[in-house]
Amino acid sequence: MIAPKDIDDEQGASARCERDGCSGARLEGTHCIGHATDEELREAVKRWCLGQSLDARNATISNKCLQRLLGVLTSEDTQRQLASRERDRPGTTVYGSVQFDRARFPDTANFRGVNFAGPASFDDATFAGAADFSDTTFRGHADFDAVTFGDGANFARAIFDDHAGFQGATFKRAAEFDGVRFRSYTDFENATFDGDANMRGATFQLARQLGPFVVTKKLILDESLFTERITVAAVAGLVSTRSAIFTDGVRLSLRAAEIWLDCADFGRASTLSHAKSWTVPTGEDWSDCLLEEAGALPRLATLCGAQVAGLSLSGIDLRHCRFFGAHGLHALIVEPSCKWQHTPPSRFCIDREMIAEEYDWRCRDEKSNGVKRTLWRYFSPQWNQHDCERLDRRDSDHDAVLEPEQLAALYRALRKASEDGNDQAGAGDLYYGEMEMRRRIPIPRKRGRIRGHCDWGVISAYWLLAGYGLRASRAFGALITVTLLAAIPLSIWGFHPPRAYGRALLFAVQSGVSLLHPPEAKLSASGQVIEIVLRLASPVFFGLAILSLRSRIKR
Repeated sequence: MIAPKDIDDEQGASARCERDGCSGARLEGTHCIGHATDEELREAVKRWCLGQSLDARNATISNKCLQRLLGVLTSEDTQRQLASRERDRPGTTVYGSVQFDRARFPDTANFRGVNFAGPASFDDATFAGAADFSDTTFRGHADFDAVTFGDGANFARAIFDDHAGFQGATFKRAAEFDGVRFRSYTDFENATFDGDANMRGATFQLARQLGPFVVTKKLILDESLFTERITVAAVAGLVSTRSAIFTDGVRLSLRAAEIWLDCADFGRASTLSHAKSWTVPTGEDWSDCLLEEAGALPRLATLCGAQVAGLSLSGIDLRHCRFFGAHGLHALIVEPSCKWQHTPPSRFCIDREMIAEEYDWRCRDEKSNGVKRTLWRYFSPQWNQHDCERLDRRDSDHDAVLEPEQLAALYRALRKASEDGNDQAGAGDLYYGEMEMRRRIPIPRKRGRIRGHCDWGVISAYWLLAGYGLRASRAFGALITVTLLAAIPLSIWGFHPPRAYGRALLFAVQSGVSLLHPPEAKLSASGQVIEIVLRLASPVFFGLAILSLRSRIKR
């Protein structure tokens, strides 16, 4: 965007207001809009309505002066000169362009309901008080480049039919853009929001780029509609796209943010990634924590209810993310650069990746079984004492602790997504979590009780002997243990006459690993039974060990 020219560059010093110390652009008379008489103001508005430009550059426009201007616009004499009115929108239609470049608004600036039919330029303007542009229509270019809004800006339900430019704008307090309709391109590049940026319910029809900009608090895109594929680049304390619709997909490039994507609809392939390719501007009014955490991974808080089929996550902190209720979770793409929650350190708990829902369930289970956990506290992991930051939840429905069968379904969907992405080894921890939750499913009290006991027994044995086919050390350990224990009864009752433990152990090893029948030995009936058990159990343990090794190196 080219910087607006100074008045002297275009028309010379004679174009300035004759009032001492005033550098505002002169109207048709001798004064600027801030010092114009009623007659000069009426003549300027008349020409403006007929299509000429209204020049208010460099002027200081108080609230009283602005109300005078709008009062002339709404007067009966002015209305008779207007060719038509907008029937579906209240307010006044003006036909010429207006220039408020470098203007100063020391008080409240109320443009509520005004319809600008021509281009409107507010470049480098300063609004010391609140700026109200709610229900305003801009049919031509609307330029707010490098504008400073000192006490909040309200663009609620405004309509931008043409380009809307906010490049380099500074919002010292909250900025309201809820219900805004951007029917053409938008430009928020290098804008700064020291408060919240509320774009709830906004419509972006042709926008392809939103940002990069900085929001020190919340960037709210809830219930917004994006009809074209768009790139959203921002640094923010929190980014919320609850129930937003990205019809043609989106590329969310964020930094140092907590992200809420619940109930969002990603119509096509979309990405959520950590922004690294653009530089964050610096300034005194910016939040220090955002600048210090520029290298921190964005934290995804929830995908509950979102349509995530085709969504790709890259460089995202998933330690606190809630997945329950997400649609198309089996088609979610999670790249290795993402960070998962890990189990707390323990002597008898393997280090594995887990989801936040399981962490919540573990904490509840530990609390409800406090006595048992106390007795085994030396061996069991202490979930409630694990260093895990808890994000504040804003919806109580997402706080509910899930049951094991629900957790197993989540792990199953995430595992399938990981396997479809050819990350077989990375899917191992997700499969382990799925089996852990299946093992913890309560056994029915009535119908299905026998089946429940059988399932629990098989899964428990699978966990104990092979770590669900992921821990080869357990299978080898089980093989060695069974062989050592089998040698004891063999040495006592297995041979005629009895043999020493060393000879019995050698026979047990030969029985377990030999493909052929071991050397002839005079075995008793008990010895033959033990030999049969060894010849059946050893190949099973070998198979489990090979399966576990393959699952760790498979690609």
